[in-house]
Amino acid sequence: MNICIIDDEESLCTALADFVEKLDKTNSIYTLFDSRKAVNLIKDKNIDLVLTDVRMPHITGIDILNEVKSQNLPAQVVLMSGQSDIVDSINAIEIGALDFLTKPIDIKRIAEIIQSIQKKN
Repeated sequence: MNICIIDDEESLCTALADFVEKLDKTNSIYTLFDSRKAVNLIKDKNIDLVLTDVRMPHITGIDILNEVKSQNLPAQVVLMSGQSDIVDSINAIEIGALDFLTKPIDIKRIAEIIQSIQKKN
């Protein structure tokens, strides 16, 4: 499975990537600290799952979700935020996000999401 993790907080991005890699060594994991490169990478690498922060410089996680949906890319998108903003959460789900998680991230939930996508594929 191809997974892209996008967060301007490098330490969180790296820690999440390490966890996902330990879950299943066959996962291909791509990390981005600069959201401007996200949509091209999602297309070029045929990403199955995007884990992205909501609030980042340049392009937000909601922008990435909108691009994935408008281009009919097959990637599932999970948004992550340090703020539990109910409006952002509802908007994200309405647009088509698979889930909206608040930080600190529940790694058990990440594992469940990955396993669910793997079963569907």
